[in-house]
Amino acid sequence: MSINLIQIIDDIIIFGELYQDIPDKETILEEKLIRLYSAYFDLNNLSHENSDNETEGFDYYNIRMIVDENFPDFGYYNSVLNIKAPEEDILAGMGDSVDDLTDIIIDLIEIKTRYINFGIEDAVGRFLISFETHIKQHLINLLNYIHNK
Repeated sequence: MSINLIQIIDDIIIFGELYQDIPDKETILEEKLIRLYSAYFDLNNLSHENSDNETEGFDYYNIRMIVDENFPDFGYYNSVLNIKAPEEDILAGMGDSVDDLTDIIIDLIEIKTRYINFGIEDAVGRFLISFETHIKQHLINLLNYIHNK
């Protein structure tokens, strides 16, 4: 299953690497994101440890530009910032679906880089930590955005 994670990552990061001229891109992306979410549950029983080795930074703006080119209809959406608050205390916010996908892709590129440089155990550990602390919220927001578009 761990190697399958790398294939799922490859299938998603292509949308931040080059323009993809393929039909039904949003549907394909949605399916890949759901597979990524599922992979978390398949791997969650494994170690969440990863090395302290550093990876290089990634160019957010270049990746964002390519994501925007691949999904020109993606945009902003409304969100509730404090979902558990009583109705009278709810705070509204604004989300950005292009930023959501860009952040997911950057995290996945780092995980793939860790796989190449430090091995599958390190990559899986980083995936689990990144998923719980960052990827999951972007993924949920993006899937919700695609569903409600």
